[in-house]
Amino acid sequence: MALRSLEISVRGPSEHGKTNNKGLHEIKINYHGIEQEPRTTVVRALAAITDLNYQTQETQTEFIIHPCTYYVGFKLISNYGKKDKSVQTKVIVTDIDGNLIDNVLIECKVIGNGNEKKEDENGLIVFEQVKDNQTLTLVSSNKDAVNIDFTPKLGGSYNISYSVKDEQGRLAMSFYDNYYVSGGYENEIKKQKVDFIPTDTITIIPSETKHYQPNDICELLILAPFSPASGLVIFDCDGQVSQPIQFQIESGKDSATVEFRISKDWIPGFTVHAELT
Repeated sequence: MALRSLEISVRGPSEHGKTNNKGLHEIKINYHGIEQEPRTTVVRALAAITDLNYQTQETQTEFIIHPCTYYVGFKLISNYGKKDKSVQTKVIVTDIDGNLIDNVLIECKVIGNGNEKKEDENGLIVFEQVKDNQTLTLVSSNKDAVNIDFTPKLGGSYNISYSVKDEQGRLAMSFYDNYYVSGGYENEIKKQKVDFIPTDTITIIPSETKHYQPNDICELLILAPFSPASGLVIFDCDGQVSQPIQFQIESGKDSATVEFRISKDWIPGFTVHAELT
């Protein structure tokens, strides 16, 4: 399961005081949390004392403040999604010791951003920015992860968050930003006369992160910096190049998927290259 967190470092104020007749001094810390994105906070405290001879000794400690009694974690089954096809996720809720908790309401918010290809009043093709907002709820299980699936209506970038509340209404959250969904439209690059061949980066994303076996089916998402384009996927295994696979990036699209079967000749591993023209 994935728990995404971002460490925030804030230098707190210093406090001065005097010890009592037992040599003790206490400081109370009130924590109000970060409401928009609640997360675990690590507090580091340093104390220094100075005696009458101006000699100083110091010590320090650190402790964790949990934003909630529970934590929520998730796992995306695929590294990317496809428009109008279900995206599967597995979600768990645990206590601060990692034990699965039953019957806690999980809220999943899905926010997608993409482009739609339309005709304007003059009959010209335009690309309009659109959003896909979804909210799903389900209760947790203390037996196993529960499935929370959603169907993206757009091709583009999605932000996904999972949140739970404890009995005191305190919030815990996990999230995934920029989950790519293929099947959308991008503005076509204007054709222009150039005296050089432009170069850019091609991104290759496997559908699953796992150890493949011979005869397994593997699917790759190819993200292209321009369209239309013709492409080749080339497999390199210790210097031996296998038969390449041809694919097309359609006009106005920014990606394509390529599916192939793992060959036993590629053991123990191989490298995938992609080229566009």
